[in-house]
Amino acid sequence: MNTGQAVGLNAFSWFGGMEFLRRKWFLVLGLFLFPSLPQAVSAIEPAAKNVLLLYSFTDHSVFGPPEFLESALRSRVPWPVNFYVEYLEGRRFESDAAYEKNLVENLRYTYGSEKLDLVIVAAYPALQFAVRHRAELFPGVRIVFMEVHAGRLAGQKMWPGVTGVTETVDVPGTINLAFRLHPRTNTVAIITNNSPFEKYWLAAVHAELLQHQERVREIDLVGLSTDRLMERVATLPVDTVVLFQQAPQELIHAAIGPHHALESIGKCLPIYCIFPSLCLNHGGIGGSETSCQEEMSLAAGLAGRALAGERPENIPVVSGPAQLRVDWNQLRRWKIPESALPGDTVVLYRPLTQWERDRNYILAATALIVAQSLLIIGLLWQRARKRKAEAVLRESEQRFRAMADSAPSPIWMADQEGKITYLNSRGVEFTGRDAAAGYGDTWEEYVQPDDLKRVLAASSRALRRRELFSKELSPSPS
Repeated sequence: MNTGQAVGLNAFSWFGGMEFLRRKWFLVLGLFLFPSLPQAVSAIEPAAKNVLLLYSFTDHSVFGPPEFLESALRSRVPWPVNFYVEYLEGRRFESDAAYEKNLVENLRYTYGSEKLDLVIVAAYPALQFAVRHRAELFPGVRIVFMEVHAGRLAGQKMWPGVTGVTETVDVPGTINLAFRLHPRTNTVAIITNNSPFEKYWLAAVHAELLQHQERVREIDLVGLSTDRLMERVATLPVDTVVLFQQAPQELIHAAIGPHHALESIGKCLPIYCIFPSLCLNHGGIGGSETSCQEEMSLAAGLAGRALAGERPENIPVVSGPAQLRVDWNQLRRWKIPESALPGDTVVLYRPLTQWERDRNYILAATALIVAQSLLIIGLLWQRARKRKAEAVLRESEQRFRAMADSAPSPIWMADQEGKITYLNSRGVEFTGRDAAAGYGDTWEEYVQPDDLKRVLAASSRALRRRELFSKELSPSPS
């Protein structure tokens, strides 16, 4: 680096340092003169809302992804939202008092210093827990629930500061779908566990099957180990339909879990689920319930209203409609045509068609082929026009030559430089030169010197005015 460069850099650094000091002093002076400036700046930016999501079970497949709920809520409120997610072991609440006590202590330790603005709970166990320990954990915090069966709240007065979305677990719809797609069914095997949560749904299934007791017999396979369950399944009659309601158990990681059992049983017997989300894409054909996405979308709407300051008591509880959902792969396995399904059934996991999978590529290739075809057609059309024009020109030239050669007077054509490009036969005779030799010569050579000046003047005037001209020339000396 030369001296000039070094001096320039040092000067730049000095001025940059001075600029930094100047800005720093302005900042200090501003804070001294306007002590409320930080509060005014912070008031411009809205404070973030803190939302705690409590899920009843640790099995993620029971619920939709929390990211969907977070995105749906953020799209409905103007403030930043901080989400905290906790998965509870809801099946242990009624049988393990120590677990619930420890859970309360852990949540108090984790969120005691956080100012929560809203608690969202999923499924009935988490709702019971949140209401039971609200004063200890979330005093005065609004609660929005989702994925709670409407029957759980029947005849019960809603708690203050609580609203939410009830789901429709359509037990009759699932059983009727099974009988519709398997009309020869004579046995229904119910596979479930013996937790209070699953016992509730087992009672609902029993109540529905009582209406079909003359048609089918019921076999309960409750709380069996995987090995024992598979042994019992092997002894079931051929025309048996399985109702599967065995969700994964918290803190139990068996070598063969419910999903593995589902897939094994689904190879020999058709399986339907009270909660289709537990068995779809795992060997079950399907069932009828409110979709998780529908419930989360409704819950996000209620949560947005609660965060905006609306009292939950003034926000009515809404209900998500039930929806029949089936697995396309299991329909094929059991040779069930889609035409046999009710009209509003949603078919999942159907493979994409070639068009659906490669639509963008097909459209791009088609556009390219069309563009190339149009280009080729345009070129061929242009070529045909050119050939036609050339043919017309040749025909015109032939007619002109025939007419010119039959004329009694000399006729020639010259270019802009005056060079001869054509001589008729009379012109060749007139000049007395060979026809081939005459081309390229200037036409002035064939005009007598005495007439040339007058002819050039007349020609120049005619070209300038773009008009015809004629000049009578002196007779050529013989």
